[in-house]
Amino acid sequence: MNTHSSWQDLPAKRGGPGPVSQSAEQDDDLLSIDFRALYGALKRRLWVIVGVIVAGVSLAAAYAFSTTPYYTATASLLLDPRERQVVDVEAVLSGLPPDSNAVDTEVEVIKSPDLIERVIAKLNLMRDPEINVALQPPGLSPVAFLKSLLPEPPTSDAERDMIEFQDAVALMADRMAVRRSGLTYVINVSFTSEEPAKAALIANTIAELYLVDQLEAKFDATQRANTWLAERLDGLRREVNAAERAVERFRADNNLTDVEGTLINEQQLSEINAQLIIARSDLARDEARLRTLENLLRSGSNADSLSEAVNSETITRLREQQAQVVREKAELETRYGARHPQIVRVNRELVDLQNQIGDEIRRIISSLRGEVNITRERVNSLNRDLRSLETESSSNQQAMVQLRELSREAEASRTLYESFLSRFKETTESGSFQEADARVIAKASQPVDPSWPKKPLILALAFVLAGLVGVGIAFLLEQLENGFHATGQVEKMLGFPVLTVVPRLRDRMAKDKDGRVLSPQDYMLYKPFSGFAEAFRTLATALTLSDIDNPPKVVLFTSSMPAEGKTTSAICFARSQAKAGKKVIIVDCDLRNSAMTDRLDMKASLGLVELLSGSASMGEVAIKDEDSGLVILPLTSKPSNPQGFLQSAAFKDLIAKLRASFDLVVFDSAPLLPVSDTQILASMADQAVFAVRWQATPRDASLAGIKELMHSTDRIAGVLFTQVDMVKQGKYNYGYGYGDATQYYRSYSKYYVD
Repeated sequence: MNTHSSWQDLPAKRGGPGPVSQSAEQDDDLLSIDFRALYGALKRRLWVIVGVIVAGVSLAAAYAFSTTPYYTATASLLLDPRERQVVDVEAVLSGLPPDSNAVDTEVEVIKSPDLIERVIAKLNLMRDPEINVALQPPGLSPVAFLKSLLPEPPTSDAERDMIEFQDAVALMADRMAVRRSGLTYVINVSFTSEEPAKAALIANTIAELYLVDQLEAKFDATQRANTWLAERLDGLRREVNAAERAVERFRADNNLTDVEGTLINEQQLSEINAQLIIARSDLARDEARLRTLENLLRSGSNADSLSEAVNSETITRLREQQAQVVREKAELETRYGARHPQIVRVNRELVDLQNQIGDEIRRIISSLRGEVNITRERVNSLNRDLRSLETESSSNQQAMVQLRELSREAEASRTLYESFLSRFKETTESGSFQEADARVIAKASQPVDPSWPKKPLILALAFVLAGLVGVGIAFLLEQLENGFHATGQVEKMLGFPVLTVVPRLRDRMAKDKDGRVLSPQDYMLYKPFSGFAEAFRTLATALTLSDIDNPPKVVLFTSSMPAEGKTTSAICFARSQAKAGKKVIIVDCDLRNSAMTDRLDMKASLGLVELLSGSASMGEVAIKDEDSGLVILPLTSKPSNPQGFLQSAAFKDLIAKLRASFDLVVFDSAPLLPVSDTQILASMADQAVFAVRWQATPRDASLAGIKELMHSTDRIAGVLFTQVDMVKQGKYNYGYGYGDATQYYRSYSKYYVD
């Protein structure tokens, strides 16, 4: 057998290896994760995991194949953000704004209880047992069955109907799913039912009633707007009439009559101003001409100068005649003398013409004076009229301020009235045509495959979840196990090497050729080349190598608790060495609960107590094992003071004699934790072997036992790992530096004959 350790490094004195505290081990575990150890744990608990998975998948399959299938149908709605106006007016209930919040709001509108109630009413779903669970038999509805067991409070028919209706609405809400498709304006309306046709019908009805709800909302809004506008128009009409009457009454009271938007007073003032300007201009012109003529007359200017200053056709004509007479005179003077009658006539004509011109000029000046007086009087008259009108206009301006205020109020009332009147006509016109902001782009069709249960998904999830639960249970079982599973685990926690591993014998192995079941100590002799026998030869080699110059002669076998295999191991070790030709004696030192004598099935009447008391000799007490040559010193009675018995000089003398007489002395002692006898024996032994039973000895007990043993001796050879299932134990060596020991065991098992 492989001892899994190097015996040259075994401690020879106190201060060597010792137990490792659990806190230190836990700290090491927290710092690193040993994946090989995890793999080993999963491999060891593989059948637990498989069992949990099989159970979980079986339950899931039973549920998936027995539960009522449900079918889901989906209708798709498109919220159209584009505005379509048949008439050029704004809608009373405006269209949906093209933002994300509006779409989410419509999703909530579709899920509203009001819409669900309308669907129930339209399709008469209260008569459907699937929706109205009160119609289901108690055996088919767990909820109804539980309700039937509970006492119902007294309720009226109306209250009961209301409760059933509310339950149906809640069930419809649970079966209905309204979701927005990504970030689009598409809303998918789904409904789940036991019947495919019913699922499609309800989904389409939800979409249809949502569109109808939009149209009704717009129509109601338009009707409310028309009613309010009509009432408001009636009031505005009265306000406009009153305001206009007030304007006309004020205008009449203050004589503020206007022509084409201008007051008569203002028009007259404007006309008089124009006339006054013209009259003043004419007066200035005439006065200027008069002054010019008067100045010429006073200065003694000739007629020619005066005629040039006076622009008169008569004077012009007389001057033309005068010029003609002057020419005629000139012609006559060339032919006649100054006294010629023609010349005299011509001179008289010239004088006469000159007088006529002078008279015309004086007439003109006189006439001009009259015109100047008339024009001046007209200017004065216009000035008086202007002052009178200005006085009147000043008083009218004060009245005009009030008139304009009244006119503005009347105009504002008229504008508001006309606006409301136009709006009323538009809403009345648009109320006859309303269009929903959404439309159905895909009607729900009857689903072919059920949406629930999704059998592959359920089985896959069950497999995964059961696997996780199985792994969790496996790790929990690993944590709950308090024993040692692997040699590396023993060495790591106790701080001492494992001297050898003693395989556990199965019933099919521990039989002789006649089919009789052999005890372990007999099996070792019956199968000397078995792995079980090799384990004790390996133990002997380990003890020899622990001090090769002075190999131990007194070897103590002990354990922390009873039933850990120390007595059987001590007997098998002693027999093995005796069979090898050594002179070996085994002493039963378990003074409280002797087991070695019973294991060897000896009928001894005298034993160790009688030998030390002097009532019997060594020859009378010692028994020789004929099969192996082993000498056995049994214990047939119990001393009254076990500790005093072991500390007695007689016992010490016995050990000295045995050292001298035998090659090897084996002590089978009591467990360390129940009694303190073994600590006394350990101080007398050359080496102590500490037995630990595979998967049975608690770790805390092993730690406590090894500490007790260390208090009495520093000559601890190591640990004896007993009753080990070699196949299973190999799976526990992961994480302790040995890999899969099962493979090693199988590879070298051909060297053994079991």
